[in-house]
Amino acid sequence: MPSDVDVTYVVHEAQSTSSGLLDLVHEHEAKMIVLDSSTAGVFGHVALGSVTSRLLHSSDVPVALAPRGFRTKPGEVVRRVTAAYSGTPDQDDLVLAAATVAARVDAGLRLAAFAVRANAQYTTTLGTEGDSPIISEWAEVVERETNAAFERVRALPEIPDVMESVISHGRNWAEALEGVEWDRGDVLTVGSSKAGPLARVFLGSRAAKIVRYSPVPVVVVPRSASTRIVDQAEAE
Repeated sequence: MPSDVDVTYVVHEAQSTSSGLLDLVHEHEAKMIVLDSSTAGVFGHVALGSVTSRLLHSSDVPVALAPRGFRTKPGEVVRRVTAAYSGTPDQDDLVLAAATVAARVDAGLRLAAFAVRANAQYTTTLGTEGDSPIISEWAEVVERETNAAFERVRALPEIPDVMESVISHGRNWAEALEGVEWDRGDVLTVGSSKAGPLARVFLGSRAAKIVRYSPVPVVVVPRSASTRIVDQAEAE
């Protein structure tokens, strides 16, 4: 660990690894769980093992995941926070939370929307299917909602110096994620499903696929955590 980071090493007995980690999160009031990828996964992408999968459906704090084989040099920092964004109102808190964190660490903010084409059809992150005109229409909606989201970000007490957006699609999720430029210092944030419990992470199917094919570290954020970050920022 870096010399300027205080570290405490703990041995904790529990019925399972995931429940033990959550015990320690609550005992120490931790703000995040950080996990490595499974060694059985694809090198360079996030690989979900059994413990990680359970935590992504039960954690009430954000879960940070590193791609398999991920390494960082001493002194490297987060330079850009990318929020996976589909242009729906339920993602407002995720966008505002990502913007708040980006501003605090002097990083840029990027909103990224992903779409997948399968069997000559596109299935977008909005859940619609059709041909390329549908994708074009969806992209226009996402662009309009992204501009509106940036206006809400500008109302925050602190805002990132750089804000940008990107839309990417491909024949599969790997191609859609690879269609976005990724640099060292990038972190991807993904929100929990609106169908899941408010306080838990609970990844939806599309969010889970975005996480699995991410080439950069990912932070999966429960809706309750996003709301808490935004409320604290607006209260300052």
